[in-house]
Amino acid sequence: MNIRGARLKATAAASDLHRKLNLRSEIREGLRPIDVYKAIIDLDVPLLFRPLEGVLGVYLSSPEKGILISSSDALNPARQRYTAAHELGHLCMGHGNSVDDAQNIDDQESLQRAETAPTDVPIFEAEAEMFASEFLMPKALILSTCKKMGLNKAGIMNPKNVYQLALRLGTSYQATCYALRSNELVSFQALNRLTQFTPKQIKQECIDEGTSIEHPHSDVILLDKTDHGRQLLLKPGDQVIMSLPEHTSGGFQWTVPDISPLVHWLDDKRSGASPEGVFGSPVLRHLTFTGESKVDLLLTECRSWGNREYINQFAINVDFRGREEGLPRVAREAL
Repeated sequence: MNIRGARLKATAAASDLHRKLNLRSEIREGLRPIDVYKAIIDLDVPLLFRPLEGVLGVYLSSPEKGILISSSDALNPARQRYTAAHELGHLCMGHGNSVDDAQNIDDQESLQRAETAPTDVPIFEAEAEMFASEFLMPKALILSTCKKMGLNKAGIMNPKNVYQLALRLGTSYQATCYALRSNELVSFQALNRLTQFTPKQIKQECIDEGTSIEHPHSDVILLDKTDHGRQLLLKPGDQVIMSLPEHTSGGFQWTVPDISPLVHWLDDKRSGASPEGVFGSPVLRHLTFTGESKVDLLLTECRSWGNREYINQFAINVDFRGREEGLPRVAREAL
């Protein structure tokens, strides 16, 4: 198998679909994951989520085109999205019917086998796998997201930063590591070092001592003011920690909207008091929350008296609903 040819073909197919679906401005903006389910629906291809025994995804090319994705409890949203992108790759590259299990769709192992032992991977599976990576994580989206996060070349060598990047892209940590390598943003040596870490190890650095998470598979995403306008795809039990500068010396504070039960506020504290002799320096307000549904959250930094004028706003959209079941939500919401 010519792995370079497969990669070029998959990259071209993913880029063509980005252009066809008018996703390029969204990619340059770097504020949201690519909606693979909407992409499938926009191509007028039926998409359904059902519990599948031993199977992650199915692509039907005939007699009618269609995609079926597992809704197993073992799958998290990132794995479902990657599986859907893999099946979309079969569609876009004109493959025949395909029934894919974990061996065919593994955001680390399949790409690794394709690179090191190409004869072990059928050409159409390698193409679909590379398409999935390129469609969900094109180099332009990785770079625009890194720019928002303030990450330079050295910054993406840090496992904690790659973990945070993955959460913003809506992809797994391992898939993100391999996308960094396939886009030549890290070396093979850096890839090997990054993949020695697991999200479980990394996220312990993202929470303070004494803070606990309900489930070992829960994620912790750290946001700052550069994430204004960001959209996130999370799951129930994941935690969002917003660290925003607050100008308390001028009487300004971030208002915390009471939108329970959509949001469960877990923590509210401040750090970084102004150094002695420095007047007016902001402190950092750390707000932690979780949820189980889709949340539009708008915070304003304003005075609690007078006309309550505000000097800053911070808005995010967080979808905590997790994995999909039945018809995709984007299709149900359009009805």
